[in-house]
Amino acid sequence: MPEPAERSAIDPPPSQYTRRCALVVAHPGHEVRTFGWYERARPTLFVLTAGTRSGVDERIGLSRRLAHKIGAPVGDLFGSFHDRAIYEAVLAGRSELFADWVGALANALSVLDPELVVTDGAQMYNVSHDLVHVITRVAAAHAARRLGHEIELLEYDTVPRALGAALPTGREVFRVELDDATVARKHAAAAEFTGLERELAEVLSVEGMAAQRTEIYRAPADLEALLLPPSQTPPYERFGAERVVAGVYRECIRLRTHVQPIVQALLALRP
Repeated sequence: MPEPAERSAIDPPPSQYTRRCALVVAHPGHEVRTFGWYERARPTLFVLTAGTRSGVDERIGLSRRLAHKIGAPVGDLFGSFHDRAIYEAVLAGRSELFADWVGALANALSVLDPELVVTDGAQMYNVSHDLVHVITRVAAAHAARRLGHEIELLEYDTVPRALGAALPTGREVFRVELDDATVARKHAAAAEFTGLERELAEVLSVEGMAAQRTEIYRAPADLEALLLPPSQTPPYERFGAERVVAGVYRECIRLRTHVQPIVQALLALRP
């Protein structure tokens, strides 16, 4: 069998759409980045945050509505936290909050018994994205051990690669090419997510419209390889520093001060 990169990259094998599967994301709306696969595979959707810093949970409701529209189930872990709670937990070094989500997700995956789990790629663009990546990999490992079989875990680029850090890339496993009708449905779904206008405009400005037709799913790199060398600054640190200056945040989240200790605590939970 040829390597994935040598295939006629129109669609994954039909079996990719009939397997039990899950999609685990940090924020509501991420599933639109996987729309071609999401619409056909209809995975159980798990979402870490409600997609808002406080109070108003409109975006998580939109995720629920999209899931209902395409016939995808949603998991019990669905908008568990507001973004502010994640931000404060990371600054305070509260790794137990994320460890609890590892346990809860492992339990949910053990019940679901998936053959495939897709999750946000770790790109150093947003702390929640990266933590969900680590959480999902550790939880899936626990579920696989309990179930007695491997669970394939793949990632996708939550944001254009040009916006993230230069990190190792795993091998491409499959890609989905969207036809005109699917692209139109994808754009219509994205437009419904109130508050994502700036992010959507940024994606289009960086990737262009043509790139929205292709979804690539990769095997993730080794977790230990995701730690940046000291000479690089994660994009989320730059964003955070700007928001501190603007008065939006009171403190900037730093990779080595705040994030790495939590990641290391989560990696210590691996079976």
